[in-house]
Amino acid sequence: MPNSIVIRNDDVLLSSTAQYDNSFQRFKRVHELTQLSSRLIHVPAIVTDEIQAFPEAVEYIQEETKALRMRPQLHGKVHIDYGKLSKQEVIEDLTQAMEWFEAAFGYAPMKWYTPWGATQPHLHEAAESLRMTAIDCSRTTKFKGRYGVIQAIKEGRPLSFFHDREIIMHWWNGVDVERLAFFAELLKEDEASTNH
Repeated sequence: MPNSIVIRNDDVLLSSTAQYDNSFQRFKRVHELTQLSSRLIHVPAIVTDEIQAFPEAVEYIQEETKALRMRPQLHGKVHIDYGKLSKQEVIEDLTQAMEWFEAAFGYAPMKWYTPWGATQPHLHEAAESLRMTAIDCSRTTKFKGRYGVIQAIKEGRPLSFFHDREIIMHWWNGVDVERLAFFAELLKEDEASTNH
């Protein structure tokens, strides 16, 4: 979709995040924020073994995916540094993850968002052999930092600056969620003023 902005939401949902009062509700809040603007596309990066500890989240993602309000992609089978594995081990791990993903969501993932932004050449080769594209963090925009979304807005960049970009966040990071809320409201207000 032209002028769309991908919100790449990593680590959905890790069992280690059960420390939060209600991990599923926090994740759901992020998704609801992405629905404030028609320009935002929510792309949860799924860790297939981990998310199974949250069956209500799996069901929710299935429903939102079928309704075309969410576009999950793969983060891995487990949340490990895949760069430490051999190419064959990566292929075996991703094959299992892809099988679960396709059974759960009804399509094969096209993107593999590598955990910790791993970018070794054999990871890209493994993904390509499985008809996926490995994506690290080198070309993503963050909400925070010197070159992040919030700083760009403070410097006067127009919202159109973010069109066709991918913004990375972690649903469990409260500051990322606050920044997403701010950004989504700006987009919503901009759309309302444009449509009048």
